[in-house]
Amino acid sequence: MDIIIKNLFLLSNFDIPQVTMKSYPFYFLLCLCFVFVNCSSDDDAGEGNQVVLPQVITNEITLVNTTSVTANGEVLSQGSAPVTEKGVIWSTATDITISLPTKTNEGGGVGSFTSTLTELSPGTVYHLKAYAKSDAGVAYGETVSFTTEETLIPSLLTLEVTDITATSALSGGTMIESDSPVLSKGIVWSDTPSPTLATHTGITESGAGTADFSEMMPDLLYETTYYVRAYATNENGTGYGNEETFTITEAGFNTLDCDEVTVEGTLTAGSVSDAMFSVPYGGGNGGSYNEQSVPSTGVIGLTATIASGTFEIGSGTLVYQITGTPDSEGTAIFNLEIGGAECLIEVVVNPGIDSLYLGSYTVTQVGTGVLGFSVWEVGTVIEITLDGSPTQRMFEIKYLPEAGVSNPPTDFSFVLNSGEVIIPPNQNTGIACPPNALLYGPAPTGETATYNTTDDTEITLIFTDNQDSACEEGPTVVTATLTKN
Repeated sequence: MDIIIKNLFLLSNFDIPQVTMKSYPFYFLLCLCFVFVNCSSDDDAGEGNQVVLPQVITNEITLVNTTSVTANGEVLSQGSAPVTEKGVIWSTATDITISLPTKTNEGGGVGSFTSTLTELSPGTVYHLKAYAKSDAGVAYGETVSFTTEETLIPSLLTLEVTDITATSALSGGTMIESDSPVLSKGIVWSDTPSPTLATHTGITESGAGTADFSEMMPDLLYETTYYVRAYATNENGTGYGNEETFTITEAGFNTLDCDEVTVEGTLTAGSVSDAMFSVPYGGGNGGSYNEQSVPSTGVIGLTATIASGTFEIGSGTLVYQITGTPDSEGTAIFNLEIGGAECLIEVVVNPGIDSLYLGSYTVTQVGTGVLGFSVWEVGTVIEITLDGSPTQRMFEIKYLPEAGVSNPPTDFSFVLNSGEVIIPPNQNTGIACPPNALLYGPAPTGETATYNTTDDTEITLIFTDNQDSACEEGPTVVTATLTKN
């Protein structure tokens, strides 16, 4: 104790008195007062110069989205100087300071504040803390972390491929999830895997919305394997369903144009056919087909035959040759089944030659013959009949009615032969002119008349009158027209 007292006196520049046991209490109290006064003076002197930072805390992150969040903080006290700036700082790195450009400034002062962070990257981890700045320096709250939401493109399933034909198949999609409205959807397909909107053979569009959908894939090719995926697009991008595969194994086409059939040649009852017909088709898939023979119904006796071949890719024509002899006039029907399609082809069979140009006719025009007389009288009604064969015709008529000769009517014959009207030679007119008789004969070469195999309402005859130059008159070429009554 005496050592402490002596030191105190030395520090205070007092003379050191004689310390006795009786004086110890006094000097002990004196020491305590000295120490108290000394300490109080030091504290008061330092408080006026102390620098105190603001006190700030980082509150909970709210409203986390794909590219933005809402952050919260609070300045609890300003410290030794007013707060001039407060906000939050963020980064994908953990080292966060006021020097970063990614910060907000919600103004000065104390109290709670809210900052909205934008233009963030989806599905990314960020680190954030509140800050408060004053002349005393920068104070930070605790660091908190958050992850922005993932951007969700639509997810969906591709439907199993069904209804596979030679050139088409059916597929579609079922929506599973989309975090924003579906703007468009459909299916894409290709002959290589993983078709997309950018790389595909074909594509369909099924509109917007999340309803299930199905679409037909047209114009598919023979013996080709296809890959198909459903797709859906929202504001975030395009999602694809699982991939389905299928193969076209049937040869064929999309359409068989039965209404556009063209027929070449004619069919006549009782005559051997030289006709054919052509059937156009569209959307051929390049597959092959076998020879095919189709018998006729309705008018029988005919067969339509097509040789084996290959369908064109796209448009083409099937050509059938008609063979045989139709048994009657009417309509021959051929029921075609080819390439997965059916078609009824109707071909008209004209009347046979044995039924044409028979019955009642009237002479409506006739030329002049020997001696300038009309060969026959216009308006004469005749009856045409068969003359021994299906192609030969005859009728009875009076020759040179204006000549005043009492000759009886005689027979006039003509032959229908492959479209031409042939007049046999040496036909008796019933009038003699010694030393020769007046005879009908054939027309000169190149002047033969023709006939219609489908319409026998009228026939023209070209023949020679006075073929042997009787009566000192030369032969005359005569044209006559007979019209059916």
